[in-house]
Amino acid sequence: MTVPDAGAIPVSPGQWLGIDVGSSRNKVFNFCLIQSDGQGQVEVLFEAGKARGEFPRSDAGSFENLGRATWLSEAAESGAVQILDESALVKTWKAAQAWGNGVFGVCIDAPCGFAMPGFGRRDTESQMVASFPTPPLAVFLEDLRRFSADGNETPLRQRFFWKLVGLVAFRYFVAQTTGRPFDMPIEELTPLCTGSDKVRVHEGFPSDTYKRANGTVGVLEPASRRLLLRLTRAKWSGQGNDFKGRPSVPRPARMSSLLAHQKGLMADLERVDSRGIQAMRKISKDPAWADLWDAFTCAFASCCCAQGCGGFLCSDVARGHLEGAIIRPDYCQHSFL
Repeated sequence: MTVPDAGAIPVSPGQWLGIDVGSSRNKVFNFCLIQSDGQGQVEVLFEAGKARGEFPRSDAGSFENLGRATWLSEAAESGAVQILDESALVKTWKAAQAWGNGVFGVCIDAPCGFAMPGFGRRDTESQMVASFPTPPLAVFLEDLRRFSADGNETPLRQRFFWKLVGLVAFRYFVAQTTGRPFDMPIEELTPLCTGSDKVRVHEGFPSDTYKRANGTVGVLEPASRRLLLRLTRAKWSGQGNDFKGRPSVPRPARMSSLLAHQKGLMADLERVDSRGIQAMRKISKDPAWADLWDAFTCAFASCCCAQGCGGFLCSDVARGHLEGAIIRPDYCQHSFL
């Protein structure tokens, strides 16, 4: 048994950019852009965001600089900004946003804030979200100094550096859409990522969406499933440019894997007798194309919010504004979109 054709499901006009975040030069940002003209034309585009210019090794003690506003070395910050500036999909998103026809969202796989003092993690992370907990800012910086002094690069790369690189992306898009300074204090940045303006800059965790899609921390509601099916039936393709002799278009093997997974996702969604969506899961062993899959998950969550079937995962709205909160593809009891 299959569901009715989802081609007629309307998707409001707009563009939703999903960004997966890393901290090594071959895995800094990966992008997915969902764009809809509101008349039935929907596309899903992918771009690899590895460094193509100067970008430092993510070595403890040199990748970070706590004397700077972003807590990153100048080379790491400028390298991350350069990737965003040169990204073909970011340029497409910015041009459409400047034109102003539709709703525009950015969803970044990184926290946009820190826990309030006295808490070990943010409220949004206590709502069954599987992620590295984000402590209060003072604790985070103290741990960062200690790990850096020890040269302990593994936790830095996984738990610290990717969060700092993610904050660069938040700063970049908030500055782009609000005119606020890039180096604004974190206390100003975080509330701007839980706002309800026409342009929405939010955070999302792919792992939460994967679990909801398979009913392990809630269930993906019918409206979100229908939208996801609509997106799987859209055209998926790679885009990019050439910068310093290095292209950002995903390699054919990556796109082939993505397209194969797209077909598997469509088949899962068309089986109405199954609540689980096996293809919508974390990819084992993290192959290179899985970063693009995570970026798609973020773009999907952002698109859900624009269609009215998404919201913040947060039990305390006040804390959510101060700490930041993830968006997820479902209805939310405490939504402040």
